[in-house]
Amino acid sequence: MKTKLCGFIAQIMYEMSDLGVCPDIKRVICTSSGLPFHVIINSDAEKAVLLGLMTDPIGELIVKGYTINFSKWNWASTEGFDLDGIFADNLYKEIFEDIQPHNVSTYLLRDK
Repeated sequence: MKTKLCGFIAQIMYEMSDLGVCPDIKRVICTSSGLPFHVIINSDAEKAVLLGLMTDPIGELIVKGYTINFSKWNWASTEGFDLDGIFADNLYKEIFEDIQPHNVSTYLLRDK
């Protein structure tokens, strides 16, 4: 499944760079599960997406994508929440919105 995640990231990078946009990518590890996430940022459009591996309700690994609400993310960070805490406390429902991994580059490239 990590290969599939890497494939999505490579496709996003290709699609964005093909249009002259060079996104920032930060790797984050979910400490409770050890699963990788990547924050992909288009600073010019002031947009970011969290893309990574999660376990679905039946225990299978899946690639998940979320758009990020920066103001709520900053608030949670200031209050001391890390990625695990955000998901454990259900704050993720206010900070993140589901996005299909194949739609990430389109979202990041859209105007504000």
